[in-house]
Amino acid sequence: MDDIGKVIDRFDDYSPYEDIDMQKKSDGIKDDLVNHICPHLVFCPECKRETIIYIKEK
Repeated sequence: MDDIGKVIDRFDDYSPYEDIDMQKKSDGIKDDLVNHICPHLVFCPECKRETIIYIKEK
């Protein structure tokens, strides 16, 4: 699996520059802010599928 990056960075052109906690309040992913997880999009070059994984923040 290849990590493509944070899901919220793909919302629009300015997303990578916006405050992460503010984006998490409106990203539609349940409890990512309170559980300190960062949703990342990953891609499998073998089967050509994308999925979201959750990475625990420090």
